[in-house]
Amino acid sequence: MHRSLRRSASTAGWVARALAALLLVGCGGSPAPDARTPASTEAASSCGPDVSLRFAWPDAVRGRVHALDLTESANADGSAPMRGESRSELALVGRRDGDRTEVRFEVVGDSRTRSQGFGPDIGGVRPTVVLDATGAPVAVQGVEAMRERLSELHRSQQIDDESAQLIAPNLTDEAQLETARSHWRWVTEVWNGRELRCGEAVTDRVRVPAMALGRAALDADLRLLYEGSAPCPSAPDRTCVTLRAELTADPMQAAAEMSMSGARLLSGRIDRKIRVTVEPASLLLHAVSFEERQRLEWEYDGGRSTRHVRDVQSYEVDYRM
Repeated sequence: MHRSLRRSASTAGWVARALAALLLVGCGGSPAPDARTPASTEAASSCGPDVSLRFAWPDAVRGRVHALDLTESANADGSAPMRGESRSELALVGRRDGDRTEVRFEVVGDSRTRSQGFGPDIGGVRPTVVLDATGAPVAVQGVEAMRERLSELHRSQQIDDESAQLIAPNLTDEAQLETARSHWRWVTEVWNGRELRCGEAVTDRVRVPAMALGRAALDADLRLLYEGSAPCPSAPDRTCVTLRAELTADPMQAAAEMSMSGARLLSGRIDRKIRVTVEPASLLLHAVSFEERQRLEWEYDGGRSTRHVRDVQSYEVDYRM
């Protein structure tokens, strides 16, 4: 292969990975639309009774968690494919403290180091997320211990210099709170206090942060849907409901803030779907999946390409332990 072509291919791969990491949409953002005055609704279908949702976890919660993380990406022509998959065995632990609920994941089996996502983990050290009475994440505890663990892993050469430099910016109190907001608010806060009819979607326009872009934020189309009810997966004597939140954003809103050497974003689209299975009277979590799809068209020195990225996080909770 000609040297210039090799350099262009290498640049393309680096830019693809960098932009994919850069454009993870946090989806925290402005408060959800008021349940009593939705911006608009779609026609309802008769798939089940109306439901009233309220955040009120029990005083103590513990369940076994089976978690899957999957990331796939490739250029539009199928070239430069990348795929990573990992599974974790965890415990979900919740504790009520006054009008707040502390929730965390504990490692009970396999896990993997990651500084973002629904369950950040630095060598087995995980944060505790504090939810207020509405289910909104208001604080994260244990971030200093995560930083200390990263230093230990770096000193012992279990994590190399490059990885440590990439992880460290995500281990601030502010970054971890934003990570918690970008996930937990779609599990609890956004549904709290809502009265929903099965099959009827509530839509609105909301402001969401684009993670890793500092203060950058994107306008996104929001769609909330109550899909139906069924016995809870690990507690068939209880009734659960399945809820779905969908967000669609155009990353070009923040294109100027994500410019990097040798790369320029030309167009793109980010779609995120969060599906939760919860008990309606408490929003106690039984299952959640986050699926994000990105289409990124970018230009670099020597060419342009479109890259497709799919990222999935899936957590299933078993309370029979």
